Amino acid sequence: MWTWWLRILGLRIWGRKLLFVGTHGKAVVIRKENGFFRTVVLVPENPDELRRRIKQVMQ
Repeated sequence: MWTWWLRILGLRIWGRKLLFVGTHGKAVVIRKENGFFRTVVLVPENPDELRRRIKQVMQ
């Protein structure tokens, strides 16, 4: 039953991938070297802005 609620919220777990998919559109994919979820996929309203801010923080 909890998986049904996660799907309504847009959360998907696919193997070692964690997806936050609320809408359809361009996605931002974050790949990590360690941790349980090695790949995190986000579908924000403004993916280019999110990508820019992530790069800015990582510098």
